[in-house]
Amino acid sequence: MRLVEEKKDVVLDYSFWSRRSRDEYRALVRSRGVEPETVYLATSRDVVIDRMRHRRTEHADDFVLPDELVAENFDHFEAPTADEGPLTVLEPHAATIRTSRETHA
Repeated sequence: MRLVEEKKDVVLDYSFWSRRSRDEYRALVRSRGVEPETVYLATSRDVVIDRMRHRRTEHADDFVLPDELVAENFDHFEAPTADEGPLTVLEPHAATIRTSRETHA
């Protein structure tokens, strides 16, 4: 939080799988005078499962998750929406970027 309070640009790489967890973080940084922006890398279910499957053998300390668990986690992810605040959606396979820069109270 020190960097946020110093008005430095900060990137937090975290899943924020639920709207509630994103709202809690937004409230925290907004209380310090910062308007957070969400950058969402929209990735298909099949690509996520495939990436997790390939990652199983890359490093000795990788988590090994069965495809069913990866799919279940994906299915419970709540994708961010523009009404949450500034949002950039990157869709790598569609070569599309959608941006919402409106300020929401």
